[in-house]
Amino acid sequence: MWQAKKFMPEGVRQALLAANECLRAEGHYDLRFLHARSIDDLTLCDVELLDHDPGALSSELYLAGKMTFELDREKGTLTLRCKEGFRRSREGRAKFPAEGECLVLREIDGRLWERRLPALIRARGEYPAVLASAPRAAPMAPTLRAAWRDRLNALLAAAGTKTRYRISAFRTLQDTRFREALLLGYDAGKILSMSVEAERLWVEVDAAAASVSLVMAGGLLRQTGGDAKLP
Repeated sequence: MWQAKKFMPEGVRQALLAANECLRAEGHYDLRFLHARSIDDLTLCDVELLDHDPGALSSELYLAGKMTFELDREKGTLTLRCKEGFRRSREGRAKFPAEGECLVLREIDGRLWERRLPALIRARGEYPAVLASAPRAAPMAPTLRAAWRDRLNALLAAAGTKTRYRISAFRTLQDTRFREALLLGYDAGKILSMSVEAERLWVEVDAAAASVSLVMAGGLLRQTGGDAKLP
């Protein structure tokens, strides 16, 4: 379980500074490491990670006893897996599940992370020989992204579903689609019960049926019964 510690060794401090620089380079200005106690066997211990967009009305603080940095070179993703702790927001505490709560960063520069954080990165696979020719969409400004995220979460809160859904993050909005989105679902006990890492996410309105739908395509659905790929 996460325990608050005031002392932070210089090596750990330098690692957090490097991690924050990598996050900014990838356009993730809303994420920032605040504190950690130690690094042990490629694991960051007693971690504080803040998720806050400038201009947003709320923030989330991840307090993890253990956090791992899992790099998939082939897919270009970095998974921050938080274990033995909880996520704190204005709604209260949400305990991490046994397998950990994951923050997935997509289309990242894996070589940058491996170069800056050799003591933390757990890498697998090989880098693709040929890079995709299509340009990657630029990240949205933090304040604008926060405003869109608040709108989406207000829509999800009004749905009144048994599972409480929340958009945790997305990279940008392009061609009416939110790109690289992370949707989280919590049960009545505020425990994470599912997550969706979607390449594209959008809202569809059916005026005739008086309904609004959240549609996701590409990516992965994670839940207790097993993982499933999104078409």
